[in-house]
Amino acid sequence: MKYLLLLSLTTSLLFAKVAGFVALGLGYDEDIYETKGEVVPSGLAIIRHENIAIEGNRISYNMTRASLLNIALIARAQDELLDLGLQLTLPLPADFRFQINSFSDISNYGYALEGMIFRRFSVSNLELVPSIALEHNSKDRTQFLYALPIKSVHLEAELLTIYNISKRYNLASTLFYNLYDKDVLQNSLIQSRERWRFSIGVGYRF
Repeated sequence: MKYLLLLSLTTSLLFAKVAGFVALGLGYDEDIYETKGEVVPSGLAIIRHENIAIEGNRISYNMTRASLLNIALIARAQDELLDLGLQLTLPLPADFRFQINSFSDISNYGYALEGMIFRRFSVSNLELVPSIALEHNSKDRTQFLYALPIKSVHLEAELLTIYNISKRYNLASTLFYNLYDKDVLQNSLIQSRERWRFSIGVGYRF
């Protein structure tokens, strides 16, 4: 059975002043290799201590906290790969943020470059963090992931929604949409370029 940790680094601004956040619930996950999705248990978690942040499947260490540029070391576990890399975050007009992540797999299965734009919105008890990202995968990485000797690019859009019931408890949901490179359909086992994921649960801040 699959277990989802549906979280991206866009949540770092949302929870910058708290020690931790944990949510448990249910999720719906589609797979590009299958024609239908499945309902699975889901988890959403953040643990922060000084310059170290554990956020879902990513761990980061902030080396600077300058107003114009934030630099961090980052690691993530994704698609059976363990990546290490560097993260740069820049401010944009209207409180948007632009983030560049450079990943390299420790087993030498190639590299990935990710560019992301995100922003936090807050209205009364409701908090929203939409984001959109493009990720470029090297030929070796695409070969490992999709059994195709090509470079590939895919898009990911995310919406994190938090409704605060009280200072400690809230309802948390994540909605992910992935659009993979059209060339991945050269693999006859892949059924679709699109993938949807959704989760909802009850969260607790500490």
